[in-house]
Parts: sequence; structure tokens; C-alpha cells
Amino acid sequence: MAPADRPTDGSSPGAESAGPSSLPDPGRQLRHGIAGLVILAVLVVALLFAVPGLKGVGHALRHADLTWVWVAIAFEVLSNVGYELVVMLVFPEAPRRFAGRLAWAESAFGAAVSIGGAGNIGLGAWVLHTLGISNKTNADRSASLFLATSAVNVIVLAVTGLAVAAGVLSGPSNVLLTLVPGIVAVLGLALFLGLPKIAEHHQGWLSSHRRLGVSVRTTAEGVQGAKRILLTTEWLTVGAWAYLLCDIAVLWFCLHALGSSPPFGALILAYQIGYIANAIPVPGGIGVLDAGLVAMLVVYGVRSTPAAAAEVAYHAIALWVPASIGTIAFILLRRQIASGNVGRRVPVQTRSAKSAELTPSVGRRDRDPDLGSDAGEAAGQASR
Repeated sequence: MAPADRPTDGSSPGAESAGPSSLPDPGRQLRHGIAGLVILAVLVVALLFAVPGLKGVGHALRHADLTWVWVAIAFEVLSNVGYELVVMLVFPEAPRRFAGRLAWAESAFGAAVSIGGAGNIGLGAWVLHTLGISNKTNADRSASLFLATSAVNVIVLAVTGLAVAAGVLSGPSNVLLTLVPGIVAVLGLALFLGLPKIAEHHQGWLSSHRRLGVSVRTTAEGVQGAKRILLTTEWLTVGAWAYLLCDIAVLWFCLHALGSSPPFGALILAYQIGYIANAIPVPGGIGVLDAGLVAMLVVYGVRSTPAAAAEVAYHAIALWVPASIGTIAFILLRRQIASGNVGRRVPVQTRSAKSAELTPSVGRRDRDPDLGSDAGEAAGQASR
């Protein structure tokens, strides 16, 4: 579930009434994405064993400790389970099994399809229409979900950078590598939290700048939705943290498999900063993410050969675990939709008032289905 080009007022008949048949075929997108991944993976493997300078990386991978590799795979599964929990929280109308399959299918799209997140929103709209959830509501809640997981990234970066700089966590002593990223993250988080107030205070000026005003207001709504996701008392919110931290652990275990054990604080900083390269829309982030992570691992003290080998192992796991399991989930999801046996889960009425505010339209079919929406645009699994 990621961003969509939608009308600014959310009232376009096409956006509200378009059904699954009027949307692009997600199955074709996923097949093409998987095919592209296979081709790129074959090229990467060929380069590792053909280019003289990279043969050391291939040698290191052949001698990796498989026990740690299997642990890394298990944690990648846990990371995606974390995303599954957040999807269940944001779309409580969906039966748990249905929401789980949707989350895994979206993880597959995030790994294999790189079209600025449009593939995920198309999949979400195609699937969630079966539950009576409109395209606008899907886009708005997905924006809140994206901003919530992004906020977790910023919080972890801020806490880790400041902790390493203060000596609480082990890592480099250079303030440019610790304190500066921590301060930048704190400032970004402050802007994130203050955006709703800024939008409210400057309503007049934003109204005179229509495009900018729409972007600021919809993002501010997304921030409010993200805050409700992270501050709810429902246990499912732990998924937002597991989604990130378990994925970082995957890289850590891959490094252990290759005999390298960097301080965990340094690893988190390298991971967070290196992942900025993933903003470049390349299928699976192949090439750009590899360069970003390897460069940051080396900057934070890991030797180049184990850094490159661990990143290749990590990236393979991070791509193929969600792509393989997610493809199976997508097939099961299509069959479930085709059978008409989707159902609609009504959340337990005893849930806390704070978590109930997350999606106030849940279980009320006589109300506007968009009543619980919170945002505008979001970017998808490429955030990780």
C-alpha cells in the first residue's frame, strides 16, 4: 500500500467507484517484476565470479556460515510478519488471514515492482474493493502507514546516533558519523510532528498556493494518522518496529556469517544512511542499494570484502523471501477473491478509544467509508 495519484478532494467518481476490473492487472505487474529480478540476479552472480576484483566476494560467500544465514532468513520472515501486523492494524475491516495475504503480496510487489509505489496502491485498491474500502480510503490509510514506518526509521536513527555519540552504544567516535546524523534525525522528527500545526497556522497562505497547500495539508493529515498508528495501545503496533529492527538484524547476521562482527550501533547507522539510495526507482534496488549499503558499512568500519559479501547475501534474502512467499500469498489472495469467500471482520467493540480513533468508520456501513481516512500520498516497500 503506497502512493496514488488521486484527486485532491477525493471526490472523483472514478476514484471512488472504480472496481477491480477497471484497474491494471497486478498479476502481470508481479510476473514482469519477478522476471526482471531473475535477470538482474543472474547478472549480479555472473559479475561476482567473472570480474577479478569481485572474486574475493564470491569466495567469501561460498565459505559463509550457513547457520547464521538461516537465522538471517528467519529474521527476514519476522520483519515481513511485522509489516503484516501493521496492515492488520490499519485495515481492521479485513479478516486476519486476508490482511496477512495482502501484506505479503504487497511485500512481493515492493521487492519486484519499481514504479514509484503505484504498483502497491494498485494492488491495494484492487484487493480492498472487495471489502468495500474505496480507493481514497486505501490511499489515505496507506499514506499513514508509510509515514508511521518512516517515523520509526527516523526515531531509530536519532536514538542510535545520539546514543553512539554519548558512548552508550559502541561505534565510531567521529561526531560526523554519529552526532550529526542523530541531530538531523531529531530535526526531521520535529518537523514531522509539527507539520499539522504549521499547516493549521498558515491556512491562508497555503490556500493561495494551491498545489503546495494540497501537498502540505494531505501530508499533515498523514502525520496525524501515523501518530495514531504508533501511539495506539493495540499490540499490533509492535509490527512497525519489528518491520525495521528485524531487517537490520538480517544484515547483522549476514555479517556474522562472514566472520565480521561490527558494533550494533554502527551497523544501524550504516544501514539507515545506506538505505537512502533505495529511493532511486530500480527493481529490487539492485545496484543502487548495494552501493549505498556497502559504502556506509565501509565508512563505519567494516572491511570492504566482508561488507560487500554480507550485503549481497542480505539483499538476496531481503528480495527473495518476500518475493517468493508474497507471490504464493498473491495467488491465494486472487483465488480467495475469485471464490467470493472474503468476508469482513468487525473489530471487537471493547478496543480502546485511542485505537478506535485510528479508523472510526470501521464496522459502520451506514457511514461514509472515507470517514476514517487520514492522509494523502505515500511511498511504498521501497522505503526499506
